[in-house]
Amino acid sequence: MNMVEETGVIVSLDGNYASVAPLSPTDCMSCAGSGSCGTTLLAPLFSKKKRLLVAENTINAKPGDEVVVGLNRTALVFASLMVYLLPLLVLVIAAVAGESLALGLGLEDGELIAILSGLGGASLTFIFVSRVIRSAFFSVFFEPILINRR
Repeated sequence: MNMVEETGVIVSLDGNYASVAPLSPTDCMSCAGSGSCGTTLLAPLFSKKKRLLVAENTINAKPGDEVVVGLNRTALVFASLMVYLLPLLVLVIAAVAGESLALGLGLEDGELIAILSGLGGASLTFIFVSRVIRSAFFSVFFEPILINRR
């Protein structure tokens, strides 16, 4: 299986599952983009809340252990397409359909209807995608895996 790997630290154990806090990228200065990167500039605004991954503890790791967590690459690409591309496509299609409907009905303010229908379509798509990704079928597909200890 093609995996994206990230390093983290076991924060706590709950039965057979481990809560893992991904290590933040502290080596930004070693990157070629260093100080001019958007991530470096915006990281202090968004990194206050620690995100935790929950994975089955198949490697018998203990709290404080540094581990490698694997995420299914196909699942990440699929989720990215659903979250970014699908709402954008629906926004454009709904806007064109709204303007066509307004012109067909003889309404003068077709642009406003196009904007409202586009935003409405994109909003409904975000809600739909959120529910699909959180469904039981897809939750297994997106589940992180503990690969090994460091």
